[in-house]
Amino acid sequence: FEDEPSDSSTNSKAKRYTVSECIELIGYGKYHWKVVATMGMMSAADSAEIWIIGLISLNLMCEWNISAAQKAAVPGTVFLFMSVGSWLSGLLSDIYGRRKDNAHSLLHLYSCSRCISFFLELPSIPDTKRNSRFLHWS
Repeated sequence: FEDEPSDSSTNSKAKRYTVSECIELIGYGKYHWKVVATMGMMSAADSAEIWIIGLISLNLMCEWNISAAQKAAVPGTVFLFMSVGSWLSGLLSDIYGRRKDNAHSLLHLYSCSRCISFFLELPSIPDTKRNSRFLHWS
């Protein structure tokens, strides 16, 4: 493939195509629209994640009186563990297969979300008699 068509023919009997000509020749079908939509959603999720990390680090700075260096470490820690998790997930996917790894990831995400939502609901349960600062807020 070439980016620009060349005028000189150098002993090649096959026709050379530009990238634009190949796209025109192949076409843009249903699969390609699914890929574009999926990548758009992933980009939006990534943007939302970065936005939320910024909000969380600002709130942590005010709520827990952390220093600016500790505030800067919050997104760094998130991205560090995301890269470790991505590497580990890729390794497990290579060993056990993508479908099993994705199923286990979704199961883990669901179970962790249920546990977190349960513990967030504890303060609203009457007569829990818990005096923990982490569970009671006003």
